[in-house]
Amino acid sequence: MKHKELVYKLYNLCYRLTGDINFAQEICLQTMAKLQRDKLLNHAEGIFIKAAKVAVQLLQEQEYNPLLGSMTHDEEHLKIQQALNYLPLEERVVIVLKHTYALTYPEIEEIIQYEDVSYLLQKGRQRLTHILNTCLQ
Repeated sequence: MKHKELVYKLYNLCYRLTGDINFAQEICLQTMAKLQRDKLLNHAEGIFIKAAKVAVQLLQEQEYNPLLGSMTHDEEHLKIQQALNYLPLEERVVIVLKHTYALTYPEIEEIIQYEDVSYLLQKGRQRLTHILNTCLQ
């Protein structure tokens, strides 16, 4: 994977997880810097998984609350992003990685270091559906 493609995918992941353009850029930059420091950017195989893992760890360390972030896009996109923001980080990560990036359960497990990805995915989907149907009407 080329660096440009990696940065694009990583930024999209960070944006989906935060809902904030500026914070997504910051996490993306911090992730790329860490990958560069650790000399991982030269390894093409599994680089997105490694990058996603670093980004999620950075988000966990900073305990970012996406409900305070700013969002700009069409109304439907905003509703989905707002609903995602209400989810706990682990559920948000699983949903975005599964549905946006089509990662497998083992790949997601490697990123979040949690063994029952299917449980988190199911729980997250239920919450997301509930939020979209009740809270964001």
